[in-house]
Amino acid sequence: LPDVVGVKISKFDVEEGDEVKKGDVIAELDQKSIQDQIDQLKATMGASQTSGDISVRQANKTYSDYKNDIDNGTNQSILSATQAIDTAFASLVAAQQAYNQEVNLNNKQLSSTIQTSMNAIDTAYQGVRSAELTASYKYSELDKTKSRSDGSTASKDAVDTSQYGADSAGLSLDSAWLSYNQAVSSYNGAKINEENSLTQKYDSLVQAEIAYLNSLDSYNAALQSVDQQLSTYALSIESAQAATNQDANTVKLAQLEEQIDDCTVRAPMDGTVTVISLKEGDVTTSAGSLATVTSFDKMQVSIKIGEYDIKGVEKGTPVSITVDALDKTYDGSISKISRVATVDNGVSYFTSDVEFDADEDVRSGMSVEAKITVEDKKQVLTLPVSLILTNDDGTTYVNAAGGPKGTTPTKTAVEVGASDGMYTEITSGLKEGDKVLDTSFGVSGTQAAVTVG
Repeated sequence: LPDVVGVKISKFDVEEGDEVKKGDVIAELDQKSIQDQIDQLKATMGASQTSGDISVRQANKTYSDYKNDIDNGTNQSILSATQAIDTAFASLVAAQQAYNQEVNLNNKQLSSTIQTSMNAIDTAYQGVRSAELTASYKYSELDKTKSRSDGSTASKDAVDTSQYGADSAGLSLDSAWLSYNQAVSSYNGAKINEENSLTQKYDSLVQAEIAYLNSLDSYNAALQSVDQQLSTYALSIESAQAATNQDANTVKLAQLEEQIDDCTVRAPMDGTVTVISLKEGDVTTSAGSLATVTSFDKMQVSIKIGEYDIKGVEKGTPVSITVDALDKTYDGSISKISRVATVDNGVSYFTSDVEFDADEDVRSGMSVEAKITVEDKKQVLTLPVSLILTNDDGTTYVNAAGGPKGTTPTKTAVEVGASDGMYTEITSGLKEGDKVLDTSFGVSGTQAAVTVG
């Protein structure tokens, strides 16, 4: 069979009867349609590779530019958040100074309740500020761990540790904020009856504190946003690289190039070209063969082995092959035995293949006789195979001679043993000298009596 189907045969390099060696060219197939596919696929792969390379370079540039801005401190989002912190801090310092001046003007005339509330707020503020600064530092450390300036990648344990520290700092900040808000609420309740001027100054200070803390929150949010954007650009690089993958096309190209090689059909073995099935110009199919190369060095014969003879016969069992026309005998052996019996006219047998080394005198189709020595039995009762019949249940019987004249068939059960294909051993049911009728012509027709011996 050809390895390539759907292709025209350009020419045959042999004729029927030619002797060939394994690997000799038998025929050549038209390669044009396959070569066209190869050229088209290579062009497609080249264009895809070029486009993919451009996409990868663009993605790498976008990532590098963005990361350089972060490393050099020129990222606009982080710059804006930093400037907001500076502005809020300046406002906080100014508010603090104005408040301190107002306190001095009041010559410490504020009530102890207000003073206590103020102290509580100051304490809470310091706690929030400390927690905020800690959180800011932890988030910054997390960002540095994830995106190192030297381009290396931190280990998962290092990232997890930094993330845990940032999360813990965030929880501490939330707790500090809660304490601060509670202190502010207490203060608001106590300041109602205090001097308006001091209250206004303090309110301005509180607002400045809140604005400053909010600016720190905004800065941390900017850091997180920048980190997420950097991760997105990194994923874009991976996506662009994946789009350039040519594995599927590479496999297809290899298959097509292999088909080109298969367009030169070679002899699979030494032998003789016995059949050329197609002609030049025909199209190869999966169901048809181009040519048949036959080796006559080793011949094969199919034989039938009875169910009572199969015992002891196996692959490799020696077989004597006699070619009637040549009056020559060759040594062979069993190469294959059927596992399923065939039943013909009530007789079960197993088909088997015999291989033997032939000489140049042997021709395919000659009649042969195969002999297998399974058992060598002497002095046993036998009958011709044709006289032994089989019931539907598989048991065997014969038509023994009965009646006054010994011409009446009497169905008699027997057990059989070994057989050489012509005679079968009778192990029970008959004795030497008994006569068995051949009723193949019918009960009322001519009958031949055979003596068991």
